[in-house]
Formats: sequence, structure tokens, C-alpha cells
Amino acid sequence: MYVLYKLARFALRRGWVKDKNNTIFDRRTGMMTLTWKGKRHAIPFVELEAGTRHIVNRPGIVRYHLFLYHRPTGMFAQHPAGNEHPWQVEVEWEYMQHFMDISRPLPDVPMFEPFRYKDPVTAEHDRRSGRYENYWRDMAVEKAEEMKKKSVEAAKTFLWGKTREEAMMWGWQPSGFGEG
Repeated sequence: MYVLYKLARFALRRGWVKDKNNTIFDRRTGMMTLTWKGKRHAIPFVELEAGTRHIVNRPGIVRYHLFLYHRPTGMFAQHPAGNEHPWQVEVEWEYMQHFMDISRPLPDVPMFEPFRYKDPVTAEHDRRSGRYENYWRDMAVEKAEEMKKKSVEAAKTFLWGKTREEAMMWGWQPSGFGEG
């Protein structure tokens, strides 16, 4: 099974097989590429408007999805993974904006750790801040769980629609980790 996975990834990377239905967020170009009516289109990320859609599944379970809309063309994309709470969609949108902003380093999450050195802004940020190269890999599981718990609590209580400073004036407390 692993060999088939690796072979498929290699074929996609080489361009031998095209994945026509994926949506790509390219940090370097600032574009979102999607398939619309059978054709590939590139849309500037800064022109997207974000919203929340709720979908009720068959047993009556509500899931909230990030919905990205391009007003000039009418094209849209919806994040396939649903969330349990609306605030999680807000976090997802903030995360995507952070990722696509090339003036800022990549979000400091485990998924990007192997690639941080390849992004010039992130590499410079890590060098200046003294960030350890294997920060996430070498972190104790208990410490990561504590960070996650505090970050989730801060995200749940954030006053969405307000700036960080406005939210803090209203009594919101950041987690103490990263920017939130």
C-alpha cells in the first residue's frame, strides 16, 4: 500500500497524472487555483470573501464549513472538512490568511516544521528569534497538549470581528502561545 501511495505522489508531482478537482493555495503567487465548470482558474486570494455555511447531515448533525467566495466571477470553494463549532471556521480563516501573507512567517504548526527553512521570510524570522529547528518534533506530548488546550480556550472566547487589541479591551485573554 505504501509503495502505491509513493508512486501516485510521484506521478502527480511529475505531472503525469493531473488532479483536476483539487484547490490549491499558492503562498508564493498569492493565488487560489480551483476547478470551475470543468476548467482551472486562478483567483487572487486577497479578492476572496469568507463566510460560514452550515450543513445538516443525515442523522441531524450540524457541521460548519469555511466558504470562500469570489464576488467578481461568482466562483466559490468550500472547505470539505466540517467543524463542530462556528468559531472553528473563524480560526480556519485566520490560519489561511496567515499562511497566504508572505510578509509573515509560516504559521508555527507541526505540519510546516520540515519546510520552514525553505520560506525566506520564515527562515529569517526563525534565525532572528532563535527558534529551534525541531521545536515541534522534540516537544513533550504533555506540553503540546497543554498548549492546545489553552489555545482552544482562547479561540473559543475570542470576540470574532474585533481586532486583537479591541478583544483584549473587552477582557479576552490570549493563550500565551504564538499570537493567540
